[in-house]
Amino acid sequence: MSGASAVRLPLWKVLAFLILTVLGFFVCVELATRVFYTPSPPKEFRAFINPEWEIRDLYQRDPVVFWKFRPSQVLRVNSDIYGRFEIPINNQGFRGKDWPRAHPVDDYLRILVVGDSCVFGWGADADESFPEQMEKILNSDSRLSTPVDVMNAGTPGHSSYQALQVLKYWAKEYHPDWVIPFVGSNDALPCVGRNDLELARIPPKPAWREFIEQFRFWRLLEDVWRGFDSSGEDLQAMTQTALENMASGPRRVPVDQFEKNLLEMHRFSEEIGA
Repeated sequence: MSGASAVRLPLWKVLAFLILTVLGFFVCVELATRVFYTPSPPKEFRAFINPEWEIRDLYQRDPVVFWKFRPSQVLRVNSDIYGRFEIPINNQGFRGKDWPRAHPVDDYLRILVVGDSCVFGWGADADESFPEQMEKILNSDSRLSTPVDVMNAGTPGHSSYQALQVLKYWAKEYHPDWVIPFVGSNDALPCVGRNDLELARIPPKPAWREFIEQFRFWRLLEDVWRGFDSSGEDLQAMTQTALENMASGPRRVPVDQFEKNLLEMHRFSEEIGA
């Protein structure tokens, strides 16, 4: 008499076990990469947002302004270059407190400041950026009877093109009484590969690509592939060439486009009554 025959599991149980095993494996890998791996920023942006990008999960990609802060976080930095500072990022993805949807009182004065790291206050501790200081000074001035709310919409690395997009979106949401742009230094930087307007014209990625790029494991595979892909553009060489052509090379925002961006900021601000 033969021994007990092997028990055969139903096919659906075998498939379920395999699926759960594969899913479990990828979940573990994803968790590990989120803890131990920081993905590289898009190659077109590395020259403009480093070393900030080295801080884990500080930025997120954006189809309109290219990059922006992840909302609702606290930025803590301890750097030999920038020193030690701590900055809250609000739920809109900008520095400081959350912005109220409406004026707290009817006679409230709201000021929107757009621009780059000078507006943001990179290296300045909480409440020390110039928009925050401006709000304190104006509200402490006894000659002003109207409360003042200053919204800091600056992002490190942003150009006049990006500041214009920020203005157009957020001014419609919050209806500022005054608009203050502070841009120019990043516009004058040499472009790496494409200038800002050319980057803006790149067709958006398909939805499936946007979805899969949310996974850190996929970003790791992309970075590994770029490391072995000798046919791709050499970012370091491109950046070096751009820096060597600093005096005469193409800029992130050409002078004529810079002027158009400023004029459009003025026109749009008047259109919304600011």
